[in-house]
Amino acid sequence: MNHLTVILNVVYHRNMKIKKTIIKKEVDLNFRQRINDIAKFVGVSRQTVWNWKTKKSFPNDEHLAKLQELNKIRKNK
Repeated sequence: MNHLTVILNVVYHRNMKIKKTIIKKEVDLNFRQRINDIAKFVGVSRQTVWNWKTKKSFPNDEHLAKLQELNKIRKNK
């Protein structure tokens, strides 16, 4: 392997790590935004939505109806 190949490999792998980091941050941001949107629509806190997701608590009947309504809206888009 010549020096140029080694340098190009290093640059490639470094760029891939940077791209993966950027993508992860975008995914995390989108995920947080979705939690915010769900919380706002249902009328609860972000923490409550997170607790539902992690099964630490469960939505009551009123919140469950709002979640089902939101799901129908998203399917129609």
